[in-house]
Amino acid sequence: MHFLIHAGLNDSLRQTIHMKWINDECQVICATVAFGMGIDKNNDYYQESGRAGRDGEIANCHLFYCYEDFIKMKRLILYDDELKCSIQTKQVRINNINRVYDYCLNNIICRRTQCIN
Repeated sequence: MHFLIHAGLNDSLRQTIHMKWINDECQVICATVAFGMGIDKNNDYYQESGRAGRDGEIANCHLFYCYEDFIKMKRLILYDDELKCSIQTKQVRINNINRVYDYCLNNIICRRTQCIN
């Protein structure tokens, strides 16, 4: 059984899905960060990617990304006139996107080690 969770779900349905997940009636949830809201949210990706392995059992975390998304994000930062920020701020944002991209491509260094560093 699987479910989709997003910010547009009503509270009743969200609670039902959450309980099915807690009770192992649901094996897969595809969700935005809306699923993590209110559930021991500490520091986004690092915290979320480690959630499955907290019980000490073998766990998998799948990271989906697309190169075109990185290009779109960079263009938005560089050319969107509604982003009223300095060139330095834009450069910091571009550097952050580049770090995420490098993280996605790196299949040699342990993901946990990359997050910690």
